[in-house]
Amino acid sequence: MKILIYRWSVFNQEDIAEAFESFGHTVEYYEEMPDERKGTDIRRLKEVVAEYDLVFSANYFSRVSNACQAEQKKYIAWTVDSPMLTMFDTSVFNECNYIFLFDKFDYYRFLQMGVKHVYYLPLAVNAERVKNCIEAASEKEKGKYRGDISFVGGLYYKNSYDAIEDKLPEYLQGYFDACMEAQLDLYGDNVFDRLLTADILERLCEIIDFHQSDTAFSDIKLVFSSTYLGFKTAQKERIRNWVRAQVRPYPGAFSHIGSEKITIHKVSYSDYGFIDITPNGSVLAVIESKPIVKTQNGAIVLEDYEYVGTIKEGQILKTI
Repeated sequence: MKILIYRWSVFNQEDIAEAFESFGHTVEYYEEMPDERKGTDIRRLKEVVAEYDLVFSANYFSRVSNACQAEQKKYIAWTVDSPMLTMFDTSVFNECNYIFLFDKFDYYRFLQMGVKHVYYLPLAVNAERVKNCIEAASEKEKGKYRGDISFVGGLYYKNSYDAIEDKLPEYLQGYFDACMEAQLDLYGDNVFDRLLTADILERLCEIIDFHQSDTAFSDIKLVFSSTYLGFKTAQKERIRNWVRAQVRPYPGAFSHIGSEKITIHKVSYSDYGFIDITPNGSVLAVIESKPIVKTQNGAIVLEDYEYVGTIKEGQILKTI
């Protein structure tokens, strides 16, 4: 079978291609330019998909579905993000679609909407590739990533909420802070839907440049609760869990000053000034035996740490 993978900037496409090829299929890639992906003209895309037996993509793209529907080709999408806002489009009902969702809540939601070919499928990993990478790594490379506890994933340092927070009235900033704190304490329930009232949504429409295609059926409530409040709440939750997993009696976060390990149990934020060109990890100052260190997100004070020796201004914390 000749399979086309609709390529975009996601990390697992090569692993999926390798899996297809292991079953004897031929795999090729096609990638559109960003401005093409945002457009409505699918004539070129239709010409491309017409040459293949089926098209696959990581995440769902309505324009790919519409091109496959027009050319009577099967379209398989496996989501790697949740919620998948691009699925809130009339194209999701196309007969050509076979959509696999890793989030069971989303699976039930679209099943109840009447989407015909929708399935629940957890995310997977190419274990053989990972094993080979580990075996081929040098001891120095392994040392960079070795730890008692490992976290895999992003902390959402760049998120949509931070981009618009300074545009929000002070009362809405406080209101959303309270909403997110409430959500953090309620696992398995979504409080945002109940707290985003009509008057708040009307105010948000004046602040956020919200546009969607004629075929989309999402709304600002769904978009704001998921991509703004949702990602910001995830950032808060991941940072808190990251810290909780590392403070005493747990192993602690660690770095190195030269070849000497420093174990960090507690930090606090600081408004100590620095210039942008200062390398991350630089010790900006040491006040009352507490080093102030520059990070990519500002300065922090090392309140509780273990280190053999004396930390001095100008030294750099880094992973070796």
